[in-house]
Amino acid sequence: MSNMVPDNLTSEKIQKLLAAVGSAPKEDGSQIEATEHNWSEPHYFSGEQLEKIGSFADDFTSAVAKKFTDLCRGQFEVTIVSTKQYFADDIMKHCSDGGQKFLYLRFDDDTGSRPGLLGMPEKTAFEWTKRLLGDSESQDDAEKELSQLEKSLLLDLAAAVVRAFSQSHPSFNLLPANSLVNKRWPLENEGAQELLQITFSVKQPDAQNGEEAFFLIPCSSLDAVCGKVEQKAAGLSQENISKMILEHFEKTSVCVTAQLGQTELSFEDMMNLQVDDILLLDKKVTDCVELIVDGRAFCYGWPVKSGGMYAVAVSQAVDKDRQ
Repeated sequence: MSNMVPDNLTSEKIQKLLAAVGSAPKEDGSQIEATEHNWSEPHYFSGEQLEKIGSFADDFTSAVAKKFTDLCRGQFEVTIVSTKQYFADDIMKHCSDGGQKFLYLRFDDDTGSRPGLLGMPEKTAFEWTKRLLGDSESQDDAEKELSQLEKSLLLDLAAAVVRAFSQSHPSFNLLPANSLVNKRWPLENEGAQELLQITFSVKQPDAQNGEEAFFLIPCSSLDAVCGKVEQKAAGLSQENISKMILEHFEKTSVCVTAQLGQTELSFEDMMNLQVDDILLLDKKVTDCVELIVDGRAFCYGWPVKSGGMYAVAVSQAVDKDRQ
């Protein structure tokens, strides 16, 4: 059969065969390490933009700490635990996993088009209520139901925290809802909508651990915070319009194929393919893999592995003048 070696070959014979056709492997067997990249997570913000959001988050913690000091009559420290981007479907699943129950206070901006929420585990809600009542002696009871008075006090504190968050940047005008929700998810986000979760901890200076809560807000609501400001369509220059169109295309998904090589077979040969048959491709093992988009090569790279998956480490771009 043409282009095929149907015999059971040993590794030694394969090496000789490759050497005979000028495809001996390189002596340097070192493997290129590919950077891990989780495509299941949104990447709305760049690393630099996340640093700016982190600086903003550090700023609003002092405002939140003051609200606790005023309402709970004591000194409090508020620190940022983490900031993480989620798709809407994933954050809903994350909050429902593990059996942990949450209370939520929804808030909207002045247009009502970019809702977010303040979320807190029931344990945090219970501890905050104790602080509001000045009760440091009662035992922690995970099954305890908050009374109507306790819910009302907790709502006042949660609303004050949302207002402190809102007042930390001039682009915000967040309006808290008039009730807490604990039986259902209060947002109606689309599954692929990108959201940022900012988790923070509140504790007194002498306490070992704090109580965690989080803000969940659409990534687009933080454009002004990180300098990613949307420009109004009116008065845009031709250059800005072109830039916006380019940014839109940059977010469009495309199918990329990694092509190791190719060969030609007769129909008869193809029908006679058997397990352990070897097809010789038109590439040497020292040649790069081609990355193909819309039938055309646009990059070259080397086959590697990353996170237990096949991957390609890009080594060079295609010379456009030769296409």
